[in-house]
Amino acid sequence: MVDRDNRDKLICEIQCFLNEKTDSFTFDKAIFDIDAKTKDETIRFVITILWFYYDDLRSHKVAVDKEGWDMIQRLLLILNSDQEIVEKKERKYTIRQPIALIALSLFVLAYFYVGYSTMLLYVTIGLGVVSMLLSRWRTYANRTTVKKELYPFSDTAQLLKLRRSVASFQKERYKQQLKKRKIRSSFESAVLHLPSRLFWLVFSPIVLLYQSFPETNIFVEIKSP
Repeated sequence: MVDRDNRDKLICEIQCFLNEKTDSFTFDKAIFDIDAKTKDETIRFVITILWFYYDDLRSHKVAVDKEGWDMIQRLLLILNSDQEIVEKKERKYTIRQPIALIALSLFVLAYFYVGYSTMLLYVTIGLGVVSMLLSRWRTYANRTTVKKELYPFSDTAQLLKLRRSVASFQKERYKQQLKKRKIRSSFESAVLHLPSRLFWLVFSPIVLLYQSFPETNIFVEIKSP
């Protein structure tokens, strides 16, 4: 279902944010107000992707790199058209699931041998590192199957075909001054993620149990209504 009215509203909000007419807080409220009012799955998909390009904890003007800017431009192209983004889910086993099960088994064995002790905590933290490596492995594997420079398009031909069909769309050039902008410093980012990393290490058996289940991969297709 194509909700033309709310697509146009979302386009306007994105352009206002990119042109620094609004800040991240105003942008966040506006796009999620649109999300609440529509049944257009393409709008909801775009809003989900946009969430990765601003901070809803700190008020700031647009601060994205060239890759992020180009991604948003491709999303704007889709919103300007009547194309729909369709998500497909696929669950599958990989070699990562047996590794997670083996690591989880090591935790069970360690529990029976040392019980609740400092040694068990050391084992749990070590398995947490294994769990993090499995997560990074999966992320890397997904990157090799998705062309980030084209996402959510499957290939250049599909992108160019839609671009030619939407004559009114004009891609905005990346503003070079944005290169120097950062939402937060590397140190602040590290501090922000520290609690979740510590939780991951201490409760690694729970994460490993989750990682032992089949992985869910989401693929997107762009289709005509």
